[in-house]
Order: sequence, then structure tokens, then C-alpha cells
Amino acid sequence: MNTNPKIVVLLVEDDISRLDYYANTITRNSPRAEILKASTLEEAKQHFAHHFRGVKPISIIVMDGCMNKKSEPDTLPLITEIRNTGFTGPMIAASGSESIKERMMAAGCNHSVEHKGLVPMKVLDLLAGM
Repeated sequence: MNTNPKIVVLLVEDDISRLDYYANTITRNSPRAEILKASTLEEAKQHFAHHFRGVKPISIIVMDGCMNKKSEPDTLPLITEIRNTGFTGPMIAASGSESIKERMMAAGCNHSVEHKGLVPMKVLDLLAGM
């Protein structure tokens, strides 16, 4: 019996190089992390729907504020939708804009980072407490 099961982390970020940096840094430092990557809102919705109540449910979500090139916070409805499913786990607001992070927190994120480069450290801290 596995006494240290994998903890599923959903990373939602449209910048592929940043998404890969998050994933690589987290998995390199925590063998317990199983990473799901979403570079579009649709991918994020699909991953969440497939894994939310599955055998390996999502435990942590990192959410970018803007998945478009217009710098408009288009993830707010998804944050609310996820919370409305009953998901109570950590959801990290990852945006370079303080005002967008505030809106993300109001929509349902319950953690944030000072800047996006700190996302892996925040995830690792949360993983350590699980």
C-alpha cells in the first residue's frame, strides 16, 4: 500500500515557458506532486471536470488571471465555477496585477503570491502541509 500518494496540482497558465517552469520546479522538489497543465481555459475546465471527483482528485489549483493577450481577467468565471462545485482546496491567484489578484481572491481564490516567480515555492509549501 502506498502511504505517500500523489497529490494532483492543476496549473492554469497561458505562457508555456512559465507553465513548464512551474511544473519542472515543483516536480523536481516534490516527488508527491502530480502535475496537470492547462494553457487554455478549455483545457483547465476539462482537467477539472475529469479529475475533480476522480480516483486522483485535484488538490491544489494555480490560476493565472489572464489567459488572453488583452490583459483582461478572463479566469474569474472559471474560479467561481470551480468553487461552486464544492472544491475547497487551495486555489492560488497568480497575476502580475494587484487589482486582478484582488478580483481573483473575491471570486474564490484563497491564496496569492507576490509575483509569479513565487508560484512553485507556494505550491511546495502547500504540498508540505498535506
